[in-house]
Amino acid sequence: MSERNHVVREANMDPEAMEEKTDDQARHFHFLLMQTFKHVDRLIHERTAKLNLDPGQPKILQCLYEGHGKTPKQIGQWCVLDKSTITTLLKLMEQKGLLEKKPSQMDKRSWEIYLTEQGSGLAQKVIAIGKEVDQIVLSGLGKTQKETLMSLLAQVNTNAASKEDQSRTKKKPAPRTGQVKENL
Repeated sequence: MSERNHVVREANMDPEAMEEKTDDQARHFHFLLMQTFKHVDRLIHERTAKLNLDPGQPKILQCLYEGHGKTPKQIGQWCVLDKSTITTLLKLMEQKGLLEKKPSQMDKRSWEIYLTEQGSGLAQKVIAIGKEVDQIVLSGLGKTQKETLMSLLAQVNTNAASKEDQSRTKKKPAPRTGQVKENL
């Protein structure tokens, strides 16, 4: 069926059928996005494993290459990794000589993470791998299609991150009137 006929057929659908179709497309989008992530992740991991990097480490290298002197919390936010994962990965990367930590200039209680010369060299290779994988997965798309895809994915990412932030910051309900809050 041609694209034009498909659009005309959808325009003639009753609202309930259209709503069901929209629900199916939303589920399909979620599934397609997960599949795409897994394929891209595998392509990247195949290449970065040859550099003796564990999963999660390449994106930390890229994060630090694009801006030295980040706190572990900032790295976790940029890489979308939780605190315990970041702590473990940073410790392993420090042991490999890929990064070093220094006391923060802004907050002496915190650390800033910097790439070593070795880490910077690996970060450049990781970025090149990322560009190679981008070329593979975006092949067949024109310049305008790539720009549109990037713009749409950026909006989807913003929406998802915003919703995730909202659910994390929801406050615990206050005790109901007449209840005593125990101090443990």
